[in-house]
Amino acid sequence: MQAGDGLIYSSLKSLLKQRSMARLLQRGSKNVHARQSGHHLSTQKGRGMDFAESRLYQPGDDVRTMDWRVTAKTGKAHTKIFQEERERPVLLYVDCRPSMFFGTRGKYKSVVAAEIASLLTWKMWLDGDRVGGVVETVSEGIEMRPSRSMSGISRWLKHIADSTQNLLNNTDKKSSGLDFDGLRHIANSGSQIIIISDFQGYSETNRQQLLGLTRKAAVHLVSIADPFEQQLPDVSGLRVTDSLASLFIHPKQKNLAKKYQQAYQQRQQLLQKDARKVGAGLIEVLTNDEQNHVLMNISRGLR
Repeated sequence: MQAGDGLIYSSLKSLLKQRSMARLLQRGSKNVHARQSGHHLSTQKGRGMDFAESRLYQPGDDVRTMDWRVTAKTGKAHTKIFQEERERPVLLYVDCRPSMFFGTRGKYKSVVAAEIASLLTWKMWLDGDRVGGVVETVSEGIEMRPSRSMSGISRWLKHIADSTQNLLNNTDKKSSGLDFDGLRHIANSGSQIIIISDFQGYSETNRQQLLGLTRKAAVHLVSIADPFEQQLPDVSGLRVTDSLASLFIHPKQKNLAKKYQQAYQQRQQLLQKDARKVGAGLIEVLTNDEQNHVLMNISRGLR
């Protein structure tokens, strides 16, 4: 591993290694409804993978599904009914805007986002689902339709890794606003959508976009923050830099720390309120959270 990998950027190699960790997130049962999961059993009967029951033969039934054993036993023609297995496409929105290139403790927000995205990608792939989504970068949103092939998964993870590395050379760029419209282009009815972001610049337009998405998909939000964004440290002075410019702030200046903390709380409360309004789940993660803690929060939040 090169210096900085897993701290300020993510490599494709490190994201591919998340496959083994993702097994901890993998569900233990397939007995769930299709519209709430991926490669799982639906309540609808039809041609599929798992035998459900036998019933009397009806005109038009496929003779290939005849249940000859029950037919011989009862003397009446019976046909087999199968529990249909469906897959639900999973779409991830991975925020790699310049505002994510930040971290004072633990890892940069962009790295946390990339690792969560790779964990979820592998989990869904192990569950048999197709995975794709949107990587929001400095200049554009990279869209990729859901895939279940290994080459497709690798290509998706490479988009994410490359985007975290591109931030190293674009720290002077101004963060663009959030835009979930790309998800609408590739989301089908019954999809699962997981948005991973710091939600900096979250707006009324984004709330309307979320509302539109929840009408056709199950939506979860993963909010990432650095502890510094929650509360200023109790020191007399701080120098903050993006490597190009510096800013000196004085946390002990009258009410500055209190106003700073209140501003963060108000942003999070708005996000929590909107998540409840549109019926989206919300998972909150800090950059210095232990990986086991992150896994537990995600596992609980996606149930």
